[in-house]
Amino acid sequence: MRYHSYSMCSDFGGGCSITPWAGAVCLGFALFGLVACGAQAQVVTEFSSGITAGAHLTGITAGPDGNLWFTENGADHIGKITPAGVVTEYSAGITAGASSYGITVGPDGNLWFTEFNHGWIGKITPAGVITEYSSGISGNAQPIGIAAGPDGNLWFTEGSPPRIGKITTAGVVTEYSVGISAGAFPFDITAGPDGNLWFVEYVGNRIGKITPDGVVTEYSSGITTGAELQGITAGPDGNLWFTENEADRIGKINPTTGLVTEYSTGISAGAFPSGIAAGPDGNMWFTEFKGNRIGRITVPSAPASLENPQPGSFQSGIGLLSGWSCAGSNIGIAIDGKPALQAPYGSARADTASVCGAANTSTGFGLLINFNTLGAGLHSALLYVNGVVHGTPTQFTVSVPAGEFLTGASKQITVQDFPVIGKATVLIWQQSQQNFAIQSVGP
Repeated sequence: MRYHSYSMCSDFGGGCSITPWAGAVCLGFALFGLVACGAQAQVVTEFSSGITAGAHLTGITAGPDGNLWFTENGADHIGKITPAGVVTEYSAGITAGASSYGITVGPDGNLWFTEFNHGWIGKITPAGVITEYSSGISGNAQPIGIAAGPDGNLWFTEGSPPRIGKITTAGVVTEYSVGISAGAFPFDITAGPDGNLWFVEYVGNRIGKITPDGVVTEYSSGITTGAELQGITAGPDGNLWFTENEADRIGKINPTTGLVTEYSTGISAGAFPSGIAAGPDGNMWFTEFKGNRIGRITVPSAPASLENPQPGSFQSGIGLLSGWSCAGSNIGIAIDGKPALQAPYGSARADTASVCGAANTSTGFGLLINFNTLGAGLHSALLYVNGVVHGTPTQFTVSVPAGEFLTGASKQITVQDFPVIGKATVLIWQQSQQNFAIQSVGP
């Protein structure tokens, strides 16, 4: 079996970042995937100063302190690099021969990493204090991938024998093997949009899913034989995207149905796709270990709709920005081109089952705003789903009765022949809503 380590570029001697377009957030290339690291210009920059020779950089992640943190597989160091390229290495507390691989940010604000040779899990604080954990981890576990789970724990893969491990921030380890096929060699792992952890099996040639309770399901249908799966991450469309080394393919799996789709058109023969991540443009970006290239695969946006305000509508007072999205755990609504407002997501919308699937009906989102604060006149609202623009701006008109918040007013009016001929509807002014509300409907 062949194992491959991944540096930020193809050269183990340094690191690099690349911005795929002007003004975009950059992508750093690492062990299993790519991470956002922030940049402005459309350039590649390599950094080597301060990095131990022959360190063999592997995993990398954006830290809670605004820096990038990475593992040095060959030097028993954890490295930190500032956005300006200043490197600090930490080794105190790491046992010699650790061969650190994956790294991720934990829910406790520390960085957690795997030690392949020792079979341990390490933790490093932003101040550089390292703690190693070995209790509860089986001998020769060969942990590789690590990810923060939705349950507040860290989840990691164990290659031999094949297991998925869970470690609390207090260092308590639980291992799960039931449901994982013998010889599978789990490699990368990521949190899915469905609240579970998803992992790839390098040798088993399957996708695995493990619930926070430790129940494992494996998927193999639709995956090319001998593909050697390596990287996996959640995409902006609600699917899990993964790389197939030997098959020169990118695959995706629907977390609800388990349906696998593979893509090979446009990928050069012998490219050996490895790491993968969602880019700020809403597409998936991947590294080619042998092709020495960066690849991009476009992702069709999942169905979504901004239902209120409607195009051409009139708004005033306290109102709701609302709609639905089949795969929108992160919903933003930008008013008049300003930074997007975050809308809570996950309310029940059974009416979207025909579009999003019967098992995916918690698709609604909504955000209360005071339309009066926008000022009278024409305005626009633009929907963002998982950080990506969806659709075109919706234009609406705001009518302001008297300032941002009218106080001390009261009024009751009757509207004849509404909602149907012969009916009379009584409207009453509601100060809290800054609008009229229906008090009664009578003959």
